[in-house]
Amino acid sequence: VFLSGPEEVKSQERCAQLRKRFQNAVAIEMEGEGLYAASHARDIEWIMIKGISEYADGSSVSSDAWRRFASVMAASLTVN
Repeated sequence: VFLSGPEEVKSQERCAQLRKRFQNAVAIEMEGEGLYAASHARDIEWIMIKGISEYADGSSVSSDAWRRFASVMAASLTVN
């Protein structure tokens, strides 16, 4: 389960709050909520493929190389 909402989560305290409330969640993302709202309002089917590149606990372990890798892996799942 991925959580989706309007906030960027960068604190361990907020992560703990969300983990307690949504125990099956494994990730948090921001863009999906807007995509869902726009698509649902227009009755358009959609799918979101995400490249996960950062932790939401405030730690800074992500690098440019890792972000590039995550985006390439996500892009590799799409077909025109």
